[in-house]
Amino acid sequence: LNFILFYFLFETFFFFFLENKDINVLKVIADEIANEMREGFIFFANVNEDKINFVSRSNCKINSGKVLKEAALEAEGNGGGSPTFAQGAGKRVDKLDTILENIKKDIENENLLYFLDNKNAFLPL
Repeated sequence: LNFILFYFLFETFFFFFLENKDINVLKVIADEIANEMREGFIFFANVNEDKINFVSRSNCKINSGKVLKEAALEAEGNGGGSPTFAQGAGKRVDKLDTILENIKKDIENENLLYFLDNKNAFLPL
């Protein structure tokens, strides 16, 4: 298990790099971490032979679906979901470093945000 933890604007970001893990277990773990954090973003990249599975969970202003969609496309795959949870897969394992750097850059540039409207519904930018 390798992971990267960084903070940006008082929010916590976890990036986990795993091998051959059950995707359903990763979903549960992501939910548990999110429930324990005040605000933050969790991203799992799970390498399984010649493909990558992604799971992301957000309880902050970062749009989980948008992050994951871009990661999956970079890995020549597909994925997506809601602003709070997403999953997907790709076949370019060699792109993991690029994917991480792109996510960090987009978070720092606030390109992956969503906001709540007055009815508490998510509004993508």
